[in-house]
Amino acid sequence: MQFLNKNGYTLLEVMVALMIIGISITAVTGALSAAAGLSAKADHAVDAVRILKNILNNPEIMKEIVENKTFEKAVDNEDGWVCRTEVSQLVINSGDIGVYIEGESIIEESSGEAGEDIEIPGMLNATVCVTNTHGITEKSYCIERWVQER
Repeated sequence: MQFLNKNGYTLLEVMVALMIIGISITAVTGALSAAAGLSAKADHAVDAVRILKNILNNPEIMKEIVENKTFEKAVDNEDGWVCRTEVSQLVINSGDIGVYIEGESIIEESSGEAGEDIEIPGMLNATVCVTNTHGITEKSYCIERWVQER
């Protein structure tokens, strides 16, 4: 069988070449599409972390969070982002404490048994979540921070 004749390529050679090109273009297009999707998700997560950092580093907002305990409101200057918070008394498990302090301490006020939940006076556990409402799926990004009760 002769693959290259005097007049050019055979029909079989052209079909094989077109098939290889088609498969290559399909693979490249799929990879670019997947990369674009991952990039969009990463941008979304970066925005959420930036917004959470701005909220946690703003004393006025943190004061409002501690005073209101639970609220939901739009984030200023961030189109489509909503902040939800929940604040509760800080409770730790005595089994998680590795050091026992002599004198007046929270451990001595409790029975001191491992595994006992201990409420920490004057301390709160604040959960702050941000959600972008302008998307097909709403994904919340949350962080917890211990804050002093005011």
